[in-house]
Amino acid sequence: MKIAITGGICTGKTFIGSILKDMGFNIIDADIISGKVAERRSGQITGCFKGRCLSGDGSIDRKKLARIIFNSGKDRKALEKILHPEIISVMKNKMDKYRKEGKKFVVIAPLVYEAGLENMFDKIILLSCPEKLQIDRVVERDKIGRDDALKIIKVQLSGAEKRAKADYIIDTSKNKGETEKQVKEIFNKLFKEDVNGQGN
Repeated sequence: MKIAITGGICTGKTFIGSILKDMGFNIIDADIISGKVAERRSGQITGCFKGRCLSGDGSIDRKKLARIIFNSGKDRKALEKILHPEIISVMKNKMDKYRKEGKKFVVIAPLVYEAGLENMFDKIILLSCPEKLQIDRVVERDKIGRDDALKIIKVQLSGAEKRAKADYIIDTSKNKGETEKQVKEIFNKLFKEDVNGQGN
């Protein structure tokens, strides 16, 4: 079964990934793939943004790049045109590899709906929390202002639109124990087996 975990920035994707890894799932993380693709295509990115995203040593400054794309839809689309085809290709190759090996896997990708990837998956699980909590988490994690955090959140599809499309929703505003309980309930239902390895 091809399952995607999606959700906006700071909705708990890393934590959910760690739970699923402990449950025996192989994790295909789109953010990690994106970082590696960006490194491979750094020349194209630098050329596209005319050096506006460079740090002092000539490497790409991810914070500068983020500021550029979250303030300009045109720039964001230009970056997506460079990165998305290869990111999607790598994701598909990893999914095919695990399927051929008979291994369980989950794709964690923040932009499943925004990138139009719904048809790649059998089930999509949305991680959701109130916008205020999401902003608080972004501010704390990235050490940025609330206005900048809100800009990042607003780039993505609204929570209401995603909730209407998702097959399952995990409320990540609760404590870690409650969140883990939701994950196990959903995956027990999906796989009809004990996710702790007991089987039926």
